[in-house]
Amino acid sequence: MIRVGFDAKRFFWNFTGLGNHSRSLVRGLAHHESSRVELKLFTPKINSAVLADDPMRDRYQIVSPKHRFARLAWREWRVVDAIRERDLHVYHGLSAELPIGVEKLGVLPVVTIHDLVAETRPELFGAVDARIYRWKMRSAVKRAGLVLATSEATKQEVLEVYRKSPEQVHVLYQPPAEGFLRAPDSAQDLQTRARLGLPREYLLSVGSVIERKRLRATLRALAHPRLRALAPRLVVVGSLRSDYAKLAQQDVRELGLESQVIWLSDLSARDLPAVTRGALVSVYPSIYEGFGIPLAEAMVSRVPVLTSKFSCLPEVVGPGGICVNPDDVEEFAEALAGLLEDQVLRGHLASQGYAHAASRYLPAPLAARLVDLYHSFLN
Repeated sequence: MIRVGFDAKRFFWNFTGLGNHSRSLVRGLAHHESSRVELKLFTPKINSAVLADDPMRDRYQIVSPKHRFARLAWREWRVVDAIRERDLHVYHGLSAELPIGVEKLGVLPVVTIHDLVAETRPELFGAVDARIYRWKMRSAVKRAGLVLATSEATKQEVLEVYRKSPEQVHVLYQPPAEGFLRAPDSAQDLQTRARLGLPREYLLSVGSVIERKRLRATLRALAHPRLRALAPRLVVVGSLRSDYAKLAQQDVRELGLESQVIWLSDLSARDLPAVTRGALVSVYPSIYEGFGIPLAEAMVSRVPVLTSKFSCLPEVVGPGGICVNPDDVEEFAEALAGLLEDQVLRGHLASQGYAHAASRYLPAPLAARLVDLYHSFLN
């Protein structure tokens, strides 16, 4: 039995990519590998609502500081004493960080690197934030015995930027959220979409509304003459608090798309699978990703995808979609129009995408691979 500790702050407190990845990975291990691993979640503060909603909560232990003042810098270095006391075999930083000194405890330090955007596109962050993220990632990769990358593209970036030994860097894809893997209830899905006021046919955009995700490119494509009358409405799932989101909303007004776009900025994770399954096409034109979980979730939902030809996106989507340059309005609009006009093509991509996702992104084989990696590096 391997005793594994996780940096679980984002498991409890982040509700976008890093948090979703943390919950999917831990719950996958708890559900499928409980006979081989003993799980401990280290967090400076527990989110009781997340804990109450977790069906796997009885299969892991939570470690947090006893006093409120002890939370300060707990993840960065104070947690080391708590790790030492639990006699762990592995300590796994799920979000590109490891506490200072963990490499001296006799445990295997493992870190997951989701992307290197702070290294490759620092202009997308504030100057101070970019420096902090880079320092944390460089430090964690240097001190880790095992580095997990969420795609082959990310693995190659880790090798090129950090010069880590190739034997220490391995790919572990992300599983979709559990709600996407349950057998769908068509009647319940219809009720959910009706409650949300969604039309019978729509396009779907899921993800943070930030520059590299290129929602504004999708809007420009929808304003193309070929799509004005052809395209159904676009459902946008993502927070609208960023400056980029405000520009996107301005684009909607200036392009005359007010009746064409539905904003679901506060959609619950519980409703997202039903919304995804109802889409004609999932549009994900990001120009840089470490993985792109909405792609995997669309494919397991048998929804064809239109995505970017850059970064890891062609690798992740495989035969389940079409890849374009989202900044080329003509190319983007023509590809989307072709999908909307060809039902046979959509069905083919949906079938191929489902098979591709089922062979790579299901939780049970990913959990087994992770435990095998732990075993291999401990030995």
